Order: sequence, then C-alpha cells, then structure tokens
Amino acid sequence: MDENKEKLTEQAAEVIETKASSGNVEEVEIHSEVDTQEIDIDVSSDEDLSDEEGVSGRKNQADRRKDVLRVGGVLFVICAAVALIVSFVYTMTADVIAAAAEREKQEAIMRIFGENIEVGVLEAPEGAQALYAIDGSGWCVDLSVDGFGGEIDLLVGVALDGTVRGVEIISHSETPGFGAKADDPNYLEQYIGAAGELKLGEDILAISGATISSRAIVSGVNNARDLLISMGLITPSEPVLTEEERVLAAAERIFDAELELIEMDTPEGADSFFAADNGGWGLTLTVDGYQSGIKLLVCVDDFGVICGVEVLSHDEGRTFDEDVYLAEYTGLHNASVLRDTVDVVSGATYSSDAVMRGVSTALDIFASMGIGSVDNTDEMGGGRE
Repeated sequence: MDENKEKLTEQAAEVIETKASSGNVEEVEIHSEVDTQEIDIDVSSDEDLSDEEGVSGRKNQADRRKDVLRVGGVLFVICAAVALIVSFVYTMTADVIAAAAEREKQEAIMRIFGENIEVGVLEAPEGAQALYAIDGSGWCVDLSVDGFGGEIDLLVGVALDGTVRGVEIISHSETPGFGAKADDPNYLEQYIGAAGELKLGEDILAISGATISSRAIVSGVNNARDLLISMGLITPSEPVLTEEERVLAAAERIFDAELELIEMDTPEGADSFFAADNGGWGLTLTVDGYQSGIKLLVCVDDFGVICGVEVLSHDEGRTFDEDVYLAEYTGLHNASVLRDTVDVVSGATYSSDAVMRGVSTALDIFASMGIGSVDNTDEMGGGRE
C-alpha cells in the first residue's frame, strides 16, 4: 500500500511539473488501480500566483495613499488654523502698532520743532511715506532711502526758507554700530541749519566706517528738500550751485578777488583746467583717499607758485582738510619739497598723503603746460604765452 502511494506521489509530481510548465490551470486526478483512493491535487500556474501578488500590492499602495491623504489632511487643517490665528492677531494688533509708530513720529517732530506746535497730517506725495505741516514753521517729510543693510526711514524737518530744522532716524537695518553713531547728537546736529544741496564730506561729515549709510542719509535729506521745492511749499534761501559755480567760488576765496575763469583744454590727469583773468591758473583733480575720492582745487600764479589749495569734496572725516593744514601748501612750487615742508595731519595720515599726491600731480601738470617748473627750485619761469 505504501509502495503504491509512493508511486502515485511520483506520478503526481511529474504531472504537476508538466502542467505547471505549460501554464495551464486544471485539476489533476490520479487514480490508482491498486487502491481506489482518489488523490485530488489543485495546481495553480505562476500567472495565477502573480495575480494574487498584484492584488496584494495594489491593496498596499491604496493603503499608503490613504495614509498620505490622512496625514496631508491633518497638516492642512493645522496650517489653516495657524494662518487663521496669525491673521486674527494681526487684525487685532495692526491698529495698535500703527498708532505706536505714529506716536513715535509725532515725538520725533516735536524734538525737531519743539513741543508747543500743532502738527497736521497731509496726503503723502509720491516719493514720501508721510507729509506733516508744522503750524507756520515748516514741514516734515517721512521717507525711506536705501542704506547698506536695507531701508533707512528718515524724518526730515525743513523750515519755510528751505533750511534744515533737524533729522531723525525712525528705523534702519544697518550694521549694529551704525545705530549708536547715528543717534549721536554731534552727528545729527550737523544737519541743523544746512541749506542748499548737501554734499557728503563737504557739508556733512560721514560716520566713520559707515560711508554708504551716511551718504544715504544725505541723499534722503536732499530728496526731502527737493520734494518740498517741487510742491511749492518752501522757498530756498540760496540757490543750488553747479560744479562750475562751486569751483569759481573756491578760486575767488583763494585769490581773494572776483574772477572770470576761462576754461581750457583739460590735460591728462586733471578733471578741469582754467585760466583766471587775474593772471592765475587752476585745475581740479581727484585722488584716492582713505574712504573714497578726494576732489581738490589747486591754484597757482603765473610762475607756478601755489596760491592755495581747497578740498572740494571728500568722505574722509572731520580734521584732515583743516585750513591750517592746507595753508602750508601756499607759496610752494616744487613737488620734491612737499613732503619735507608739509606736515601730515595727526590721525589722518593716509588722507594727508592723498592730498599731497594730488598737489604734487597738479604741479607736474602745470609744469607740463609751461607754467612754472617743478624740477628747479631756483627757476620759476614759464607763464602764459
């Protein structure tokens, strides 16, 4: 009996292998002649097995999609709730924040014009964030300018005659050291009483290490004043000088006389070159200073002797262009003796050297034009033909 079963099992295995390899699905029945016992074996092909695995895989994918949708739905609800809360808080606090900002500006206006004033709020013109009318005293312009680290919000007070009454910095995003320096009364007070177009280094001194920020504030003050002029709200106390007018004014201070300047062809190395109707000569040129360019005016007489030197503009600082220092150049005519004759300014060695280089270059240019000689201290020939 056992032997028959073993034979039947072997036969069944052969049949199963044959049917499975052909891909058919059927019921295989093997009957024993010796034993009437029937052995029924169900055989499924690989294809059927693959279908079962596919169904299982699709079910797992569907489950994963449900999980993703469930988590996504939860996150969406949380984000929506947070956004709603933030919007609600902003709505509740926006008026409070705006009122606090306006109070800060009103306090700044009173620091500029005094406490016993009436302030009217006008419609802000293009280029300004707000415009305030001060009872018969002037105007305040709130505007922003681009600084080194972002926008600088300025409040500029201007009197009816166009002079600056004061400047307040409402907010800024500059480097941490800038805020403390900008709030220094000595810095902001230099704007008080300023008139005309302001120039950094000439009318206003830069904050050391913050030239870009300082230039932005000067630009903001000029913009506020120009805005009020364009609206007809102020009458400038003095006209804005052109570059030529500024050079003429400086030359007249040097020669101590009213002059007519005759513009000449500009030689290499100079920004401008002119002859004065009193027999003198002058040129302007720009040299690299410690912070940026230094623009100089150098005037000589008909023999090439220096009559005076003026710094037209710079961003260096307060001390290097003092009159006492610049006066040391008067009477010199030889570039080789400048360093032995003119002392540098203490604390401004680099700037002083820059001015000296500029004056030396000017003397070389004059000599190349036949005005004086920088190579011979005993011969001061030349002059105009």
